[in-house]
Parts: sequence; C-alpha cells; structure tokens
Amino acid sequence: MRLNFPATVAAVSLLALAACGDTSAPEGVNTQDANASPDTAEPAVADATDEMEQTIPAPLRGSWGMVDADCTSQAGDAKGLLKVSANSLRFYESVGKLEQVTERDANRVVATFAYTGEGMEWSRTETLTLDGMTLTRSTDAGDAQGPFTYQRCG
Repeated sequence: MRLNFPATVAAVSLLALAACGDTSAPEGVNTQDANASPDTAEPAVADATDEMEQTIPAPLRGSWGMVDADCTSQAGDAKGLLKVSANSLRFYESVGKLEQVTERDANRVVATFAYTGEGMEWSRTETLTLDGMTLTRSTDAGDAQGPFTYQRCG
C-alpha cells in the first residue's frame, strides 16, 4: 500500500487537533482531498434545475384538439390541432419556439414564444393551464387573446 505523505500528515494533524477539541486546520495545512483535482468539482445542481424550469411542464405536452376532428383528421386539415413539446407550440401553419419562461408549476406555464409561419415572424406571451383533460391557452395578442380550450388527443 502506497501512502500519500502530505495527505497522511494532514490527516494525522487534524486527528490530533480534534482530540484537543480544536477542529480548525493548522495554518498552511490543506484539508482538501489530496487526490481531488479542482477540475473534478461537482457541477452546480441549480444549472439542471434552471434548464428544467425553462421548459413546458410534462403534463402539458402532447397533442391537443379544439374539436374531436382535430385529433383524427388524416387530410391535413386539423386547423385546431396544437402540439406541445418541451420547448415549442406547433399549430396548423405556425410554430412558436420557447424563448423565456416567466412562471411555471406542474400544470401551468407562462412563457414568451418566438413564432414563425406563413412568411411572418412575431413574439407572443402565452399562458397554458391544464385542468384535468382540458388545456386552456390565452395570449397577449390583442383580439386573439382567447381563452382557447383544447382536449387531449388519443
């Protein structure tokens, strides 16, 4: 067994101090694990949480229709179909890419989306709220505020 001399000295010093009731390390003694390198520090947990909070909550995702035919049409004419993914809203002729979530819980999200469709681009804040099997969408788009209601497809 090979011993790491500086780490062994530091450990013995700390044990001796602990026995005396003083748990502070002597000046100049590095109490960091001698085998650990600064490059192997654990990543911040908040980064994963922040990333997750910048998505549409999972219960709101899926295909939603304003009428039953939106969910069953094979002719491509489902004009009331809304497909919700983790980071977009897809309508009949437009797609909104998630830009910024401002409010979020398990069954509700308020977020800004960058839309493209029919040769145009625009930005809009949307609120999606799930109540049982009904998704309600409202927006800041003036006369197209809604609320619009959808039923889960399938």
